[in-house]
Amino acid sequence: MLELETISHWFEPTAAADPAQRVLHDVSLTLQQGQSLALMGNSGSGKSTLLQIAAGLEHPNQGQVRLAGQPLYQLSDNQLSALRRDKIGFVFQQFNLLPGLTVGDNILFQSRLSQQPIDNQWLKHLMTELAIDDLQHRLPEQLSGGQQQRVAIARAIAHKPCIVFADEPTGNLNDSLSHSVMALLSHLIKQANSSLLMVTHSAAMAGYADTVLELHQGQLTEASPA
Repeated sequence: MLELETISHWFEPTAAADPAQRVLHDVSLTLQQGQSLALMGNSGSGKSTLLQIAAGLEHPNQGQVRLAGQPLYQLSDNQLSALRRDKIGFVFQQFNLLPGLTVGDNILFQSRLSQQPIDNQWLKHLMTELAIDDLQHRLPEQLSGGQQQRVAIARAIAHKPCIVFADEPTGNLNDSLSHSVMALLSHLIKQANSSLLMVTHSAAMAGYADTVLELHQGQLTEASPA
């Protein structure tokens, strides 16, 4: 479903005499439909860069990404935008809810943008499972951090995407809330039959994924036991 083939990426030096900063070295991975994978690594290891490349938000210097059988970097900008809109969900550390829109409108934003039919039964199930069904008419600034992240999860999977990309999805929450939110995210993604590629620094959060890999010196390895 998601294939990364020999991805390499580096940042050009700021001064002519400096070497290029290479962050990814021939990284390859495959993620099947319905599978979840957590990427761990130290700060600056390139894990967020790898997630952005996998989502088509950044171009690698070398290598290819295929999502749902389509090579991302052979698509036009419009085709790539449509693929991200229709096939992908995102959950961010900073929530990234749209101010001025109610909870209900935030959740439906991507479905409406892609002009997909809204599955009201699935939407009601999501909001009940996430305990946000009584928050539909509130604005994001009226919610707690945990509530905002649950709304962000609902928005990411309301249209049942092929894959959800999550970048430190519990990074702004305390330990108790982190486990609660991560358990809900994992459970609902499986119900949607979506895949999950998650970046996290937390071994506890990574433990909710089917597979855990570690990015070290630009290459993927099996994560060390906790």
